[in-house]
Amino acid sequence: MIKYLKFLLVFACLPSVKIHAVENKVLITALSEEKAKRINDLYFSMKSLVSRLNPNWIPTDNEEKLPAYTIKVSSNSGQSVVTLVGSIYLELDAENLNLGILALNNDNFFLRKPVGKNKLPTTYTLPQALKRAHEYLDALKIQVPADAFLTECTYRKSIYNEWIVKWNRTFRGYHEHSFLDADYSDGIAVKLGQNGEFLGMSRRWREIQVQNFEIKIEQFKAVELAISAVPALQETEIYKTYRGRGFPIIGLISSKLEVCFPNWWLDPKRAITLIKEPHKERRLCWVVELATSDQGVNSDGTPTKATTNVKLTLHIDASTGEIIGADIL
Repeated sequence: MIKYLKFLLVFACLPSVKIHAVENKVLITALSEEKAKRINDLYFSMKSLVSRLNPNWIPTDNEEKLPAYTIKVSSNSGQSVVTLVGSIYLELDAENLNLGILALNNDNFFLRKPVGKNKLPTTYTLPQALKRAHEYLDALKIQVPADAFLTECTYRKSIYNEWIVKWNRTFRGYHEHSFLDADYSDGIAVKLGQNGEFLGMSRRWREIQVQNFEIKIEQFKAVELAISAVPALQETEIYKTYRGRGFPIIGLISSKLEVCFPNWWLDPKRAITLIKEPHKERRLCWVVELATSDQGVNSDGTPTKATTNVKLTLHIDASTGEIIGADIL
């Protein structure tokens, strides 16, 4: 699956008194006066905080002509989100403001930073970037949960020359499988500029329970079940969309225990390819990754060749042996 990661970015400005604009009337009628005030207070407190995190920030020339912020409500994977856009970008959980910030972005940094052909080296070391990310989270009163693990701390010399520090979630020490992880796995991410500037933060940490941690299926049995299910997987419309039939399995790449949500790719009636609502069911699975040949045979018996060696994963419930999902890499 093509994976992408949405990182939301923020910018700060000096305090000012303005009248805010509203883009979504339905949201406003649904908000109580108390909740509307809390949202407004959260916006300006975050605006002030981002200014302090970036003391060298310079207001844009037309800032005084703009409303303080626009506000709208939307659904993000089934979660109701309040989005405020002004001199900062702020996302809040519309149903539970006590959960705090979902995203905070420093967009003004990108508006003012020149975009040239030369990608500049960073002045930060890896330990400094990690320490700085923790400092920003502390300032935001966001704690990295004890069951999180550090998955990335890298400097990307892309258009904006940025550090990305990311933590993902574990369940009793088991990692979550990466199917559709760009938008649907839980974690915390912080972005820093070339010199450690605060660019943004995003997080998702939902109430999710793993159905069963009991391991009754042995590893070799899970591999056998996965291999035996490949012909059925290759007959599904999902598989045919990515690749033609007739490419045999040539080897086992890995088999490991990970937490997965069922996508039921082998069951056309239940198959999940696009998540529109939060999928809270999780199971401990043997994730079996298999390599396929680039040499295949068409249905008429003629040889065919693929441009890449596609990898398949089958997700075997570690307790029951049920095949609850698959993926094509």
